[in-house]
Amino acid sequence: MEQLLLDGRVATIGRWLHTPLVLHADSAVVALARAELAFRRAEHPRAEALAAQAAARFGRDDALLPRALTRAGQSALLASREREALNYLRQARKIAKSSSDRREAVIGLYSAASELGLSEAKKHLAELERLGDGSAESVLRLGVARLTQATREGAIGEAIVQARVTHHVVERASDPLASTSFLHMLANALNLGAAYEEAIETIDELLAIAETYRIAMPVPHALLNRALAEHGQRSFAAAHRSLDEVTRFVPPHGDIYLDFSSSAIRGRLLLSECRYAEAARALQRPARLISSLSLRAEYLASQALASACNGAHERSTELIAEATAIFPNSVESRVLGLSALAILQGRKTDELGDAARSVWDAAVATGNYDSLVCGYRSHPALLRALLMQNDLSPSVLEVVVRAKDERLARSVGAQVRLSGRNAIDRLTPREAEVYGLVRTGLTNRAIADALVVSEATVKAHIRHIYEKLGVRTRAEALAQHLAGDGRT
Repeated sequence: MEQLLLDGRVATIGRWLHTPLVLHADSAVVALARAELAFRRAEHPRAEALAAQAAARFGRDDALLPRALTRAGQSALLASREREALNYLRQARKIAKSSSDRREAVIGLYSAASELGLSEAKKHLAELERLGDGSAESVLRLGVARLTQATREGAIGEAIVQARVTHHVVERASDPLASTSFLHMLANALNLGAAYEEAIETIDELLAIAETYRIAMPVPHALLNRALAEHGQRSFAAAHRSLDEVTRFVPPHGDIYLDFSSSAIRGRLLLSECRYAEAARALQRPARLISSLSLRAEYLASQALASACNGAHERSTELIAEATAIFPNSVESRVLGLSALAILQGRKTDELGDAARSVWDAAVATGNYDSLVCGYRSHPALLRALLMQNDLSPSVLEVVVRAKDERLARSVGAQVRLSGRNAIDRLTPREAEVYGLVRTGLTNRAIADALVVSEATVKAHIRHIYEKLGVRTRAEALAQHLAGDGRT
């Protein structure tokens, strides 16, 4: 089973489970195999039930018991049953004998505790650091935890810098679940940092791995990230389509995380389009239904911003206070909440002044520029107030360019070229690295060897480079570089 899973032969396992000999077998291993299959197919409640069934049948000294408990915990976590997840994962950690089993239990414990805003999350992160053994999987799991901490509490920019180094390890990992988890969190951090182009590149890499190994589990989360990146780049219609596609993965009984995450993003997308009444309707469900405190705080802050844009002063203020009380360190509720307060103050006084600066300071302190983008799109006077402050204007314009909001900036009086950056400057760090090697004359295979990635990954990078440069061949790409240097 293990080798088949690592090889991505999910269909083979499915056929084996349906053979007459196995179909009605009352076996712990068969139950665990069914749980592994359900987990990869994003059937989280079924995966939890099967893994728990397997755990109940394994003996206490059975080597597969920690794995069954961990899989039950991970499935419960993805099904928005964080408290139950903690119970499974604590048991798994207690009896784990191998470092890999202990690591998988601890990363699950960190994720569940982080979702609930529990202080024990820091303890689990410290343990995860101690469990590092230099393997690709341990490096990626630690990368996931550090990115999660940053996207929940701040220092997003620093986390991205560190994660870009870790990114090179993805190609060495044998476990596609570790790779896709890391890429998901990296894409999320890049979106919050308004590095939207790099986020899309990361999402494409994630989806390629998911397709290769036939795992559906990370796909809806990748689509949520794609919607965020498309919203960030003003591709509003594409963002709506990505959110519509997420609904294909929501089971008939619903999925709290996917449902409310989609609603939060949809609401902010509609606010960016100045469709305030529609945004309020998209965000009308009560936040108390969300068990994850981090997601609940984000959703409440999105409701607060929508209420502010619709002129509901008291309601917006109440929602901001509730979000802050539930998850005080939330980077999204902090910037969205201050944006809402700035909008409310602007409606009263026609002058945003210090309130606008507070939004910018929060974005800088946390690294969450995406919520700032949503805030000023929802209320362009906020952008005008920021650009009127000479010491902030250059830095604000950098965010404006990344968000392709030059036209909006011009509409509020800013002097900014619509082109923003030249084509070469628009390359992501990884694309620029590949482009530099292309210019040396290396083949795709040689570039792959130099960067320790697959040739397919190199081809994907080159395709994105060609699209951004507006060329079709290597020769044209080189000519573009020479033209950028002023040579012919």
